[in-house]
Amino acid sequence: MRETNFIKQNKDKWKEFEQTLKSNKKDPDKLSHLFIEITDDLSYSRTFYPNRSVRVYLNNLAQQIFYNIYKNKKSGKGKFRLFWTDELPQLVWEARREMLLSAVLFFLAFLIGAVSCANDPNFIRTILGDAYVNMTIANIESGDPMAVYKQQNEVDMSFGITYNNAMVAFMTFIYGALYAIGTVGIMIYNGVMIGSFHYFMYEQGVLRESLLTVWIHGTLEISAIIIAGMAGLTMGRGLVFPGTYSRMQSFRRSAIRGLKIMVGIMPIIVAAGFIEGFVTRYTEAPEILRLGIILASLSFILIYFVWYPWIKSKEGFATKVKDVKLPPSKPLKINFGRIKTSGEIFTDTFVFYRKHFQYLFKTGFFTAIAYTGLILLILGTSLAQYVNYYQWSFWNIIFGYDLEAIGLHYQNLFQYFDQSEFNAFIILNTVLFAGLSYVINLKWVEEMEGDSYQKRKWWQHTLNVLKGVVIFGMINALYLFTESGWAVFWLSFLSPILLLWYFAMVKERLDIFNGLGKAFSLIGSRWGTIWGVFLSMLIISFMLSFILGSDFLWKYIDIISWNLELDELTSELVLDGILTFVFMLMFSMILPILIGSIAIFYGSLQEIKDATHLQERIKNIGVKHRAFGMEKES
Repeated sequence: MRETNFIKQNKDKWKEFEQTLKSNKKDPDKLSHLFIEITDDLSYSRTFYPNRSVRVYLNNLAQQIFYNIYKNKKSGKGKFRLFWTDELPQLVWEARREMLLSAVLFFLAFLIGAVSCANDPNFIRTILGDAYVNMTIANIESGDPMAVYKQQNEVDMSFGITYNNAMVAFMTFIYGALYAIGTVGIMIYNGVMIGSFHYFMYEQGVLRESLLTVWIHGTLEISAIIIAGMAGLTMGRGLVFPGTYSRMQSFRRSAIRGLKIMVGIMPIIVAAGFIEGFVTRYTEAPEILRLGIILASLSFILIYFVWYPWIKSKEGFATKVKDVKLPPSKPLKINFGRIKTSGEIFTDTFVFYRKHFQYLFKTGFFTAIAYTGLILLILGTSLAQYVNYYQWSFWNIIFGYDLEAIGLHYQNLFQYFDQSEFNAFIILNTVLFAGLSYVINLKWVEEMEGDSYQKRKWWQHTLNVLKGVVIFGMINALYLFTESGWAVFWLSFLSPILLLWYFAMVKERLDIFNGLGKAFSLIGSRWGTIWGVFLSMLIISFMLSFILGSDFLWKYIDIISWNLELDELTSELVLDGILTFVFMLMFSMILPILIGSIAIFYGSLQEIKDATHLQERIKNIGVKHRAFGMEKES
């Protein structure tokens, strides 16, 4: 069609569109219909009249409608209101089972604390400590049982309590990432503590006063912790029950939902801190006033977090909660035919870890069981003479700069290699870690060789474990003949070479001497690279163990210790046995990270030296397949 005919045919429609845009009252249906036609005409003109004025005219006309659309688009100011009136209630409603479970856990723990305190008069001292109990008794005797709330000025107390409550709530949420186990532990810990405290006040004859004082702020504070437990359980559910998503996709989705719930309780935490700092201290206020504050706080929680989400679910929420956009899950496959950078080695190591996590966990679990069983069998009640565990807090390091805790964790973790005190550690560490390392190496060999992997006979497995005994015997010797500080240096310096040596023996089925020669021939001049890769993995591994060995662990140890009705020696033995198992499990889960980085590095060095996969790709250059016949042609 000629341009003049195109214009003549459509000019009336374009004019009508212009008039519609200028009109104060726009018909949405008519505007939408005309806009579709304008964009069709614009596409046509771009194709057949790209350099003519008609294209410019239609382009400007289309821009005007876009301007009108976005000029009248609602700003994001309403999103803040929508979050509190629609999105948060919807998240709470969808997580109502998690909220119920969180509340049940807390109140069951509350009853457990009260019953335990009733059956054991010293239980309260185990929970709250002698100093706090003695101070409370002194306050009761002086006629002011709640004097603890009057020790600081209002502002300092309010800020300090708000900070502490926020940290407890955050810990309750974040430990949901440990398959919700951490969240459950913190809920039980807090429930037992509060239940035992109230029973103690009952025994002292001041229960009425304690309830009216503590729950003025406690109604909001405990409600916030229960809701934080709901957020943590929501996040943990994504890991435990991924549904149709991959586990990582499900975790990301549930973590974002849990985080939004945590945002929703921050005003409650601030309000609870304000009330505790400025209001709770007035214990002489009329009881009806204090009871009124408690009931008002409880009513707010029940209305906003229980009744309102239920009503909104009946009426229908304004918009469905938008989950984070999840990228498509990629197959967990490692390409061993490429020369890897340090970043790719890091990524592939954790790809392997995700792919074979169940296998690695089962292997580590049974290794830790065997190690702990042998230690208890050999040492028995004298275990405490050789291992000593120090409790510390991860949050004290983050917010209190208590760097001594790093040293305490180091002592907890590496005391098993202090073989100067207990020589049996040499044998246990060498044999068990050699066997564990071999099983992990074997899984890496299977991953590398794929379909061509051939299972080995029992005597070959035995021989390879013995080779591992030689390697780990050398590593243990580093601790035996050097001081602790230097031992870590030598471990970081020599362990990657020893692990590469062992992997070469396992993969290539070489003897000790040929395996060592293979390792050195592959390394060549790349000593700095292998040390850099191994050291970075060692730091990451230590950081992971650092997180697992902090508050989360000690909360559970405290809960277990509360329920051990044994003599002091037996109780200490049981707790030391549990901690030995936990730290050995940590070692067993860290070792695959270190071995994995070496295995990936081995494949990269092999490709640098032999270029096997590169030669294969060169051979296939120019070779293609027919679409249907699949016949090769060059």
